[in-house]
Amino acid sequence: HMPPGAISGPQWTDFMMQVLRMLHTLKQRQQQQSEQLALLANMLDSVLPAPTEPLVVAPLKDLEEFLAYEKVLAASDEKKLQLKRYIKIIGGDDAKEKTSRILKKLLTYDIGVAFTWYGTKDKRRFCDLQFCQLMCGGLTEQQNKKEAEVTLKDIEKTTMTWLRHAKERLDNCQKRGAAQMAHPEEDEDD
Repeated sequence: HMPPGAISGPQWTDFMMQVLRMLHTLKQRQQQQSEQLALLANMLDSVLPAPTEPLVVAPLKDLEEFLAYEKVLAASDEKKLQLKRYIKIIGGDDAKEKTSRILKKLLTYDIGVAFTWYGTKDKRRFCDLQFCQLMCGGLTEQQNKKEAEVTLKDIEKTTMTWLRHAKERLDNCQKRGAAQMAHPEEDEDD
C-alpha cells in the first residue's frame, strides 16, 4: 500500500522522462544563446575601430607635458574615452586605493606639487581639470555589483592627500638619488 501523494512506477517513469525532456530543451536553448552571444561579440569587434594608439597614456613626466595632455583631452573625445578606459582597468580594492593607483601611474610628484584640489596656496586648481573629471567619472561608474561604491568625496579626499604630500615625496626621492622627476610607481614608500 502506497502513502497518499506517492507516485507509482509508471507515473515516476513518465515524470522522469518529462524532466529529462525539459533539461534537454534548456541545454539546447543555452547552446543557442551561447552561439548568439559569440556572434554578437564578433560583430562588435568588427564594428569597433581598433585603437590606433596604445591604451597606456602615461606616465606624464612634467607640468608642461601634463598641461599639453589636458589640452588634447579638451579637444578629443577619443582621447577622453581612451583615458577613461585606462582609468577603469587600473583597479584597486577600494576607492582610496583605486584613486592612489591612478595618480601614481599617470602623474609624477613633480606634477603633483603644482596643484591643490581647489587651487589654494598659489597653486593650480586640480578639480576643474579634464583629467580630474575623467578620473572621477571613471571611478564612480561601477563595473559590476560586486565592486565597492566609489564616491566623489572618496576621490577628493585621496587626491587632496596625494597632492599635499607630493612635495615631501619628491624631496625624499631626490634624497635617495632617484630621478629628478621621480615617478610614484617607482617609490615603494607609498
